[in-house]
Amino acid sequence: MRALLPLALSFALGGCIVYDEKLVCDDGTPVPDNPTFNPCTSSGPDHTDVPSDDPTFTLTPDAGSPGETVIVFVEADGPVLGDIELARFFGPSDLEVTATAANGDAGLVVTVEIPANAAPGANDLLLEPTTGAAIFLEEAFFVE
Repeated sequence: MRALLPLALSFALGGCIVYDEKLVCDDGTPVPDNPTFNPCTSSGPDHTDVPSDDPTFTLTPDAGSPGETVIVFVEADGPVLGDIELARFFGPSDLEVTATAANGDAGLVVTVEIPANAAPGANDLLLEPTTGAAIFLEEAFFVE
């Protein structure tokens, strides 16, 4: 009985304790008194209707079969490609870029050789322009 009394009191008092401590994130950022927003776990309210500044890239076609030579059009939704110095695939399929050609400021034509013994799967594409930062497109081209 003596063991149950302290245990029962701790449960009863636990519901009555008021914490008046300011919460902070791991990086020291204070958490505001706003239940709909937590800067520690999110970037704020949902702004999916606001367009992003990051360009979107499209590869057409984005897949091929072993043994094929595929001409791929890489397009961006803005003039971000310019002159590409290097185009290279990384992934399980051992794809080889045999030629590249500019297709305006927002486009690039890439000739891709898919080996006959290429492993199926997703391949990433690295584009290195002559000026500016490299562009890395994850799971850009698939071998079926």
